[in-house]
Amino acid sequence: MKLQQVLRLLLTSLVVANDDTENTSGALRGSAIRDSAPSLDMQKGEGREADFGSSIVDDAPNNRQVQQVNFPAAAPIPFFARRPPTSPQPTISVPSAPPVIIPSRPTLDGIMPQSPTRSPVVPTPPIREETLDVNGNMCGMSTSGTVILHGGIFNYEDPLSDSLGQAIVRAMRTNSENRLLDPLVFLPGARSDVTDEDESTFENQWRGIMADGVPFSVLHADDQEPEFTSVADASQADTDGFVRPLRDAMGVFLPGGRQWRLIDAYKYTQTEEELWNVLKRGGVIAGTSAGAAVLASFMPRGDPEGSAAFLAQREWYQHGFGFVNNIAVDNHVSARGRENAMYEAMNARLANRKVLGIGLNENTMAVITGRYFQVQGDRGPDSVVRVYDCSRINEFDTCSFDNAPYTELTQGNWYDLCARTQLGAPPSFNDLDEDLGLRSVIGAYRRPWEFGQDFKAGNPDNFLCSGRRCKFRSNPIVVDSQDGNTARISGRVYSEGLGFSDSDRLIVRYRIGNDEAWTTVYDSSVYSGRAGDPEPFGQSIFYAFTVPNGKSVVYVEIEAETDAEGAAEFRVRYLKIQ
Repeated sequence: MKLQQVLRLLLTSLVVANDDTENTSGALRGSAIRDSAPSLDMQKGEGREADFGSSIVDDAPNNRQVQQVNFPAAAPIPFFARRPPTSPQPTISVPSAPPVIIPSRPTLDGIMPQSPTRSPVVPTPPIREETLDVNGNMCGMSTSGTVILHGGIFNYEDPLSDSLGQAIVRAMRTNSENRLLDPLVFLPGARSDVTDEDESTFENQWRGIMADGVPFSVLHADDQEPEFTSVADASQADTDGFVRPLRDAMGVFLPGGRQWRLIDAYKYTQTEEELWNVLKRGGVIAGTSAGAAVLASFMPRGDPEGSAAFLAQREWYQHGFGFVNNIAVDNHVSARGRENAMYEAMNARLANRKVLGIGLNENTMAVITGRYFQVQGDRGPDSVVRVYDCSRINEFDTCSFDNAPYTELTQGNWYDLCARTQLGAPPSFNDLDEDLGLRSVIGAYRRPWEFGQDFKAGNPDNFLCSGRRCKFRSNPIVVDSQDGNTARISGRVYSEGLGFSDSDRLIVRYRIGNDEAWTTVYDSSVYSGRAGDPEPFGQSIFYAFTVPNGKSVVYVEIEAETDAEGAAEFRVRYLKIQ
């Protein structure tokens, strides 16, 4: 063997050994989720992909382009068991969460269109590979985090004595005294009134759960009167200063009240964007009563006039944040005689038949990770979760308990949100690993992309905005010149109501990669006539752009603003990239 070949063989062995050493540094996040987010250099598209053993592969069934990064398997621990305690330290150094790169966003003013240039495919924060249910709809969670839905009645004075407080602690990193090692944020906006004294009380009550030096923050958008959160507070919730505590948080808790207040203040703002990032980092978001209802994609009892009506008149109040796909959540079920109320929503319109209803008794939880949830609670046999499925009922028949009886689950039971069936035993570790994307799948959608299929849209098939500023940014979309050197953005814009003013405006734009400049594809201000003039068929969006050679990432953004809440509403439908 020649000397040159020997040296090449030795060098290869050293590189392989070095790669094996680097790939043994996985950490556990939550109860069974491996914190396998890429490094900051990788998120920025820097460094060598070979260091991570990654490869870009086609995921045709889910219409996505994904990059797979392989990490060695870690020893499994029980899925909802308490985490092994860490050694106590006099001063706890809080590990920073993997940063999420959120490029700066232009405002409605000062848009600088620019021709697209070649940009590399930039890896995105880890997201779970999407799974479709038995009816072909998105199901479960699209992120690697945990959502805890609680049916109401929480012990705010002593959170750790309550099963919900204990579940939050189990889902996060703790020290030997079961105190949290990662920041926790409290969002009390659903309550009818939150004073400065209330905020201090919340902080004192939860401070005992936190380890020394770990931040606990109360975020309440209340710059505007009245003191309870409303649509007027969305401008504060859309600022960097307000959302700063969320950027490091690994846990968020939303108490009860009225869920419409949370939608008015936080939907389509930076606050909602950062809540998504908490889940992408593998964190936990828990909500009780109204705080649980708003976490689902479909939101019952969102009418500001009262909770007696199961569905609000305005569509704006019919949808939550959508952190769990295609479910609706009702609370206080047995205590308020709501056992059959979910059927009302299923029968309201045909599209609602795809939604899976979840009815929670008080002091009862559905702890969701990926496609599975487990029932937990402290009411013994009264800790009941009911699951409603009308998807198999003929469209001409009314869905009811007689032809689609709900499934009644009790404490410890497991349910598969995608197969829509109760499990006879807890899912195996292999099933959990595969479903939760523990191989750290880093992905983006690919052409054709539609607004309603992007999980950040929360499952409604159209964008709505009224009475304030709203901004939606898509997940990254991979476009490949091999699929065609021209991409087309299309859709329709509707201006609904008679309360529009000349300052009301809606813009649709896109950008390629990390380019700071965005290209506008639709601007309502350039059309003749006042916004809100009768447009029964809407205004057309159509824009074609050249796809750079190779693979690139495209982002689509919608930004809208109107002054008159309810009386002037923008709607974008059928938005897609082909």
